[in-house]
Amino acid sequence: MAAWLIERGRERINEVAVLVAGHFEQAGDSANAAEWFGRAGQQARAGFAPASAIDYFHKALRCCPRPGTAKFKPNTWNGSAAWARY
Repeated sequence: MAAWLIERGRERINEVAVLVAGHFEQAGDSANAAEWFGRAGQQARAGFAPASAIDYFHKALRCCPRPGTAKFKPNTWNGSAAWARY
């Protein structure tokens, strides 16, 4: 389902990033779930929804692969993950 959303979403994909993330999370693909929850956090932050942004960044961090693993992407959210501290 996540692949279908990505394919169909194209230029509006960030609007459904949280749905994509949820599908990756349910499928056990934590690396992609972390990336897409990060995107959802960025979208929420850009839309002036800080509480949602923080929630999505927290979810991204929980799913995030640890350093030293093959799927670790340290700069995925351009520093936006710092919001998750609050």
